This record gives sequence, C-alpha cells and structure tokens, in this order.
Amino acid sequence: MTAQQTLKSQDFTSKLWRPDPASTREKIWFDVSNQVLYVDFRKSCATCLRIGTWQKGLSIERWGDVHQSWDLEDIDPGISLPFPPHKSKISLQGFFDDIPQEVINAVQPFQWRQFVLLKMVRHRPETLELIQSNPVLAWFLADAIASKEIPISVGCKWVLRKRKDILEFAGMLSSRSIIKTLSRIKSEEYTQILFEDLKRLFGENDKMSRLCFVQYIPGGEIFNLLKHFDYSYWLLSTRDETGMTIWENLTVDNEIDVFRLWADSKNCAKSLRIACPENQLRKCKSIEALRDIHDLWLNMYNTANTAQRNERFLLEYGTYSFPAPPLPGDADIIPITTINELQEEGEEMHNCAGSYVEMIMRRESYIYRVLRPERATLEISDTTDMHHIRQLKLAHNREPGAETWAKVRYWFANGIQEAYKAETLLTSHTSLSTSLPRPSSLL
Repeated sequence: MTAQQTLKSQDFTSKLWRPDPASTREKIWFDVSNQVLYVDFRKSCATCLRIGTWQKGLSIERWGDVHQSWDLEDIDPGISLPFPPHKSKISLQGFFDDIPQEVINAVQPFQWRQFVLLKMVRHRPETLELIQSNPVLAWFLADAIASKEIPISVGCKWVLRKRKDILEFAGMLSSRSIIKTLSRIKSEEYTQILFEDLKRLFGENDKMSRLCFVQYIPGGEIFNLLKHFDYSYWLLSTRDETGMTIWENLTVDNEIDVFRLWADSKNCAKSLRIACPENQLRKCKSIEALRDIHDLWLNMYNTANTAQRNERFLLEYGTYSFPAPPLPGDADIIPITTINELQEEGEEMHNCAGSYVEMIMRRESYIYRVLRPERATLEISDTTDMHHIRQLKLAHNREPGAETWAKVRYWFANGIQEAYKAETLLTSHTSLSTSLPRPSSLL
C-alpha cells in the first residue's frame, strides 16, 4: 500500500473521525484540530489508519470493524508518506511541521519500509546516523523488524548494537568487509525491487568478496551486477588517472557499445577455447585496452584453422547452412546463409561475426551483408515475439552514417510489413504467428 494518492488537508472539530462502513474515502488527510493523520484505504487495501504526529511519537492506530474502535499497534503499517515537497498541489504540511528536516531528507528516499525507519528515528535518534552512514544496513534492520513483526519501539534498540550483530539479526552473512561494502551502496530511491535485488546479491559470497574493492556502487547498477557481474564490476572498479570510474564517464549509448565489445570478446574467447576470459578482460584498465584485447582475439579467431572449426560445427549441427532469415534480402542487403559466408564476413569486415554461429543456429540472431550506401554488417536479433535491429557496423566496428541507417531502417520496416501481410494471408485472418510482431510494435 502506498500513500501517493489523492491528498486532502481538512480542519476538523475536536471530535475524532470514525470510519463510515457505507463510505470509503480512499485518501489521506490531516486532522489539524486533533493532530492526527488519517489513511483510509479500505476500498483498495482494507486498511484504515490513524497516525499521531512526531510530537505524539508517531503512534499508529488501526480501525477494527469488529469492535468498531481504534486499536493501538506498533508494527509496520506498510505505507510510504508523501513527504514535502510533493507533486500534489494539496499539502499535508501540518503533519510534517514537527519532523526535523534532516530526518525528512534521510527517510524520504525509502519507498519500502519507510515508516519503520521514520519511527525508529523518533524512538532512537541514533538511527539517523545509521541511515546517513550506511543506509542499506539500516534498511535491512527495518525490514527484519517488520518481517518478524517485532514492535518498532522495541526493535529499534538493535540500532545500539554492533553493526555486525545488526547484519546477523537481518539474516545476512556478516563480516567487516561486507558492512563496508553495504555503506558504499547509495540510491536516489530505495524500492522493494531494489531491496530484493540486494538480498540476492548479498547471498552470493564470491561476488561480495570482490565488491569490497569498489568505492561507490550506485543502486541503479545492482540489477546489472546480478545479470552481468563481470562486466558491471569492471565498469565500477576500473578508474582512470583522475580517479573516475569507467562507469562515471559513460553515456547510456556508450555503455551499450562497450557492453557489446565485452560480449563480443567473450564470444571470440569461447570459440577459441580460451579459459576464463573474464579474468583477462577484467585486467583491462581502460576502454582502449578492452578494445585491444577484443581485436587480438578477433584476429586469432579469423586466422584460426577454419577447416577444423567447420568440422566441429558439422558434427554439432549436421549442416553448414543457417536457418532461413526472418526477412529476405535485396540488391543491397543480403542475408548470410552459411557458416563459410559468416566467416568470410568477419574476416573482410574485421569484426567477430564469425563467432555468432551458435546464436544463429539457435535462431537468436541473423546476420546480413550490407553493400550500399556503405559496406556494413547488420545483425537482426530475435527476442520474444519481436525482431529488431541490434547492430549495424562498418569495418572495424565503426559507426555507419545517417544515410546507411536510413536505408537499413526503411528496408527493415518494409520487410516487416510485407511479412505481416503474407502471414495474414496464410493464416486466413486467424491468429498471427509469433515469429514476427505486428507492425504497430515497430513503428
């Protein structure tokens, strides 16, 4: 349940409000006269709360339909508050007047277990220092208190314990290096999704032992660390002469290009039977060094014994021919249909197209030779119910010009339209095949 809904500030008489069983407000408002915040979400969450101000200790009362009364409780109410400044024009400023700005600044980013942290600070001011110095550790503690349904006013006493003990109480493996790593994770928003990702990451000891060398870990990179640890770790840990990490110097588009360079290097290394290529890639101290090792492995692959390699592919797949491509070619864009053609493309264009054999055989990727307006290599990737242009590169992985991009995109869009029409005729206006998307999904 969230409190980011319709807000309304009202002045009430001294009489405390009681929920009307026949009507639900589905909103939050502040009773100025009685200095309590009402949270009425009976319609969506079957919850109706009355929360005291900071001066009243942030007391929590829940409306009970059976006894028709407000019952005091001291566990997580499961809400995040619309701290000021809020995008809504209507303010609940009265509720926040007594909360110190320093506390608001510290607690506001937490969308998950937010109220637990706020009340912990209210009962144990030492919590504020923990949030500021190690926000993730404070977050783990708040979640443990809520998950174990320990009264917040009791659970917050754990703030006074050693940080190693706090981490063990939260059910995590504890060590001095892990606590230091936790303190280096910062995020603009602490969501439930990020919390679950952090728990998964901290459950992998081998990754945690290496992250202790990283000085700053943005919360937004946790998902990437789980999915592509070696690459993301390299971005976070490798610093230039100014002390900036590679990650800090990359735009989104540049990061995509560097990731492809990393992935292509691993593809080449796999084809060359190089053991643990990530260990060598992680030793690169710059993007230029990464490109150098990529080019070295690419050259090794393209000059390797092709006859022996092709014999292995024939034994594995039973053919040298690739599955039919999703779109037919034309005079300027020609599909590559055999292993030999793919290897020739890689040698001619000085790229690692030759290492894509397994992806093509699995129908995850298709390679085309582009002749005009510039000589280029095109990759169409196949994801769930969708084909899209994944890469278009000139020789040596240089970027093509605007005219070349326009030509390829026009060809691709027309090809999808024609394939869609043909598929519609074949199926006699029944359900579409999942091999191609509807035109609206691309245009």
